[in-house]
Amino acid sequence: MKSFFTFIAITVIGLPSIAQSDYTGFYGKKNFIEVTSVSYIPFIPNALSSTGYKTLGTSTSLVSGKRWFNTGFRLSAGKAFKNNLAASIEVGIDYNKIYENLIPYNATDATINDPNGIYYYDFYRHESVSVQHFRIMPKIEFTSFDGLLPAGLVHQVGLGYRRSKIIDKDYVVSLSTGSSVPTGYEPHLRNLINTEQWYTGMQLLYALKMRTPIGRSLFISYGFRYTLDFRLPTDILISFIGEESNTNRAIAKSQFRNFMSFDLGLTMPF
Repeated sequence: MKSFFTFIAITVIGLPSIAQSDYTGFYGKKNFIEVTSVSYIPFIPNALSSTGYKTLGTSTSLVSGKRWFNTGFRLSAGKAFKNNLAASIEVGIDYNKIYENLIPYNATDATINDPNGIYYYDFYRHESVSVQHFRIMPKIEFTSFDGLLPAGLVHQVGLGYRRSKIIDKDYVVSLSTGSSVPTGYEPHLRNLINTEQWYTGMQLLYALKMRTPIGRSLFISYGFRYTLDFRLPTDILISFIGEESNTNRAIAKSQFRNFMSFDLGLTMPF
């Protein structure tokens, strides 16, 4: 991972020396800050995933259901070095649901006052968990030879790093009928999965975006981003030898299937 942050440093710091020019920018403004919302309808992930469960209101009963609209946010800072070439660094947060049963096989719940303390995951059904993803990505922006960055139609390419974790809350867990458990036992997902663990991955990006000036100091930006998420090589090796957690596998799968989203935001040149 040290090499990735070295790549970020080279992209953001080293590029100006490669692309020196007397470009004056958009009305003399070559730097920019951009705030963007990222939205997508997870049709493919929902169609390919298992049944999801949710609660209604304050009820603790589970009903089948999935989230059909996911959101995230991005904050970027960049600089145009030529009329058609710029670089930026982007940080952001995404949220989504995953629907797989995350309780490990032969899971032990520390709250069970039972000598065996082991109940097979087939007996459990739990509320679909929410996942938070933190991202950081250096990007290169380019446009046509007669462009005027940071304004206009922009192509973006990038390679980013992701850290994901389950949002800690008291998710509802239920047991199927016929399960042999102590009377009055109420399972808690916090005792069965790790909500403190971070899971990592990478993301390739191509985005097509339009920045339309609504003044000399503000653009409205909109467009589509196409992404390809993948796990780090160490995680892929772990999956082959069978030691990967259900959670890591489920998060990676959900991110791999979310490959297109819509961007809408504001860009401030200076």
